[in-house]
Amino acid sequence: IGSKLTKLRLCLKAKKANIVYVESSTNRMGLIDLFCFIILKYKCRNFIVYIRDVYIQLFPNEYKRGRAYITKVANIISNYIYYYFSDKLAFPTIEMGEVFISSLNVTNTKPIFSLPPGTFNVAYTHTKESKVRAQKKLKNINLLYLGGTKYIHSGFSSFLKLASELNCKYQFHI
Repeated sequence: IGSKLTKLRLCLKAKKANIVYVESSTNRMGLIDLFCFIILKYKCRNFIVYIRDVYIQLFPNEYKRGRAYITKVANIISNYIYYYFSDKLAFPTIEMGEVFISSLNVTNTKPIFSLPPGTFNVAYTHTKESKVRAQKKLKNINLLYLGGTKYIHSGFSSFLKLASELNCKYQFHI
């Protein structure tokens, strides 16, 4: 969005809404983000927070020393803020949501749902014409792997396997 001041200004100018969707920061929330959360929370009926990753919850031993430990603590604080401000939480997978919720040790769980990146669901089309258009779009799908290739839990080998099995239907890029 730009500078921190611009972000705050845009939140102040935002109109009231039925739903506000906010994507979490990668591993911790900034102070300006907290103010924006408070402003947006009171301008909507349903506040949905999308949590992109749960690396720190899955690999806590990687965050034991120095700056990594500070990141871990800031992440824990940020996650509680995301949880308490949200009405619902979205994750790339339901399993990630379950890991996130279990790491918080909260008694009343909020609704979670999966919102995988880059998805297109043909089931929600209503007319024959829109289904045909959707099928054409699906034939032109390009899949991009954007991430580390050497990290043990990166999923890169799964991407390569998928690419080898479906390379005649889709285009794969790294």
